[in-house]
Amino acid sequence: MAIYEQLMGAPGAGGRVVLLCKTCKAPAEDAHSTTILKVCPKCGIPLGEWKTEAERDAELKEFEETIRRQGPPVMKMFKIRITSGENVGRWVGHRFGGGLVTDLKIRMNPPMNLEGTKYGLWAQEGGASGFFDGASVQEELRKLGLETELIQVQ
Repeated sequence: MAIYEQLMGAPGAGGRVVLLCKTCKAPAEDAHSTTILKVCPKCGIPLGEWKTEAERDAELKEFEETIRRQGPPVMKMFKIRITSGENVGRWVGHRFGGGLVTDLKIRMNPPMNLEGTKYGLWAQEGGASGFFDGASVQEELRKLGLETELIQVQ
């Protein structure tokens, strides 16, 4: 069967590899089922599934060797910019809650909150949030009719 995308590994003590959930970083556990499952105890997300313990052990051994060779995964951060419509060029950041604004550039061109979301559109790049999972934010914005681009933060 397979290791699911949500399973990640990280170097542990004594050269061991710790199997973790990508979502919440909790250690993976075995679950009872008709198949052999590896799940996140915190999220409940399945992290892998196999027909036999031997199949699981072989695939996880190979997965752990890959983690040892490559080291821990490097997470990339992205900013998101609007590429179409009347808000083209604006950056996606947190909602703007109002309050005292001392920056003249922000007062002249304030952020616009996107109704029904936790995001605001900022004219200034400095208002942009960094996202590790930019694709899911893009999908949410696409449902609102906004086309965007991911820009990797260096």
